Amino acid sequence: MKKIVFTLVGLFVLFTCLNAQYYKLITVPSGTKIIERFPPSVRYFYPAFSEGSVVLKNGTANKSILNFNVLTGEIEFIQDNDTLAIKQKVNLGMVLIQQDTFIYRGEFFRKIHSGKPVILERDAINLKEIVRMGAMGQPNRTSAVESYNSMNYKSNMYAINPDADMEFRRELEFFVLMNDGELVQLRKKTVTELYPWNASEIQKFMKSNKTNFEKRESILQLAEFLSGL
Repeated sequence: MKKIVFTLVGLFVLFTCLNAQYYKLITVPSGTKIIERFPPSVRYFYPAFSEGSVVLKNGTANKSILNFNVLTGEIEFIQDNDTLAIKQKVNLGMVLIQQDTFIYRGEFFRKIHSGKPVILERDAINLKEIVRMGAMGQPNRTSAVESYNSMNYKSNMYAINPDADMEFRRELEFFVLMNDGELVQLRKKTVTELYPWNASEIQKFMKSNKTNFEKRESILQLAEFLSGL
């Protein structure tokens, strides 16, 4: 009994620690390199690079030492003591790291639920706003949508933005991988659209379980329910 209690407590602590990494605003002050605010323990998904495989669409697999860089959105590998990103993605089938499978659809998504439905996770550190000091010392906020056109931060992690603070947030998004390879983002509305014949049951489940579409454990709970329909 004690063992079960300790296990449940351990899982609770684990999820709490994991959730603490997400949706917290991280500010990169002006005159600071972006990468300085995201040390390896923050920007990499795994604590260390580990052996994995890069599998091409033709089935060819190449073993390498891999990790997922959440800040850049790239799968990286170690070669001759250099850390490099996978560049040729056209023929990429999937990437296996530890127990995880990543697929590429313009960016990397991690599979978190197999079978039906197949659920993919997008884990990213997103630039939310650029803050410049305006007249009378008042902050002037520019949304990320406008900022992306003038600054590609993912290719300028070592550059210094001299006149503005940048605000980042690590966020999760979840998608259903359809049979034709299309990705449909999981939302309250899209779930019932995917399962119109079970819409009433799904709505009751989401209401009673307070389904949160920003939390991994909540999405996994929903996926298990959908797999039983």
